[in-house]
Amino acid sequence: MVPLFPAFTYIGPEQLVDIQRITRGHPSYSDYNQVSLFSWDIHQNTLVSTLYGNLVVIFSDYVTSDRQVGLLGSSNLSKCISVLKGFLPSIGCGDRIHYVPHETAKSLEDSFDIAEDPDNHDYILVLDRVIQSRGKDYRNFRRKIKSFRAYDSLSVFQQIDLEEESQRSSILKVFSQRELSKDNDHGNELSAMMRLLKNRDLFEIEAYGLRIDDELQAFIIIELESDDMVVGHFWKANIEFSGIYHSLLLQTSKTLCDRGYKQMNIEQDLGIPGLRQSKKSLCPKILKKYSVTLA
Repeated sequence: MVPLFPAFTYIGPEQLVDIQRITRGHPSYSDYNQVSLFSWDIHQNTLVSTLYGNLVVIFSDYVTSDRQVGLLGSSNLSKCISVLKGFLPSIGCGDRIHYVPHETAKSLEDSFDIAEDPDNHDYILVLDRVIQSRGKDYRNFRRKIKSFRAYDSLSVFQQIDLEEESQRSSILKVFSQRELSKDNDHGNELSAMMRLLKNRDLFEIEAYGLRIDDELQAFIIIELESDDMVVGHFWKANIEFSGIYHSLLLQTSKTLCDRGYKQMNIEQDLGIPGLRQSKKSLCPKILKKYSVTLA
């Protein structure tokens, strides 16, 4: 279980039930999503605690690995903030709380310095809008879908069986080819994905893919987070096939919408220009997060 503050614990399977119970009544903030917390804790240095019913998390920054504290909740906030104000300096986190949800931040804006954190805003896709793709905002999306039609006779969209080792290996192959081609260090992301696949029985996750000439060329791993929300955790494709990302998203959206799901959180862009541009091009809603300075 997740202990009471000031005690903290690492995240294991036994903590997931408590984390889900605390987060259930809140919008789908990716930083506090149980799959994200567990899979990205590749160095096992993420710590969790509860304070007046709120979730307190000690993170490593996604880009710099600096230690940061996040807060989710709205219970007894004045007392909670008072305690955290004295706690943050003791662990080298200065006077700032990060990844603060919109609802929590707005309750604190009269007393503290609140700043939007656009690098960590979540992008929420409305699946029906993606499927319809109407209006000028979706012009680029429609263009990408049209460009992929050149491969229609060769491509097959299907659910990936994550219990099959050969299919998991196909996912790894797509990931490796995509990231190695960019000459970037994506070791942390790969480790996070492998940790999730290894512990797949702990979560409600599914994977979908596009095969071209019977070889997997794109995949997305999603979590069925609630009755109407899914979270897209890992999403890679061979961009030699123009429009493949958009086609995979469209087919996945249709499948999920038919099952009653309405939205997909495709998480934050971390301030990476190309990632921001590609996510904004999908016409998402923005789920805002803030930093709160307690000085």
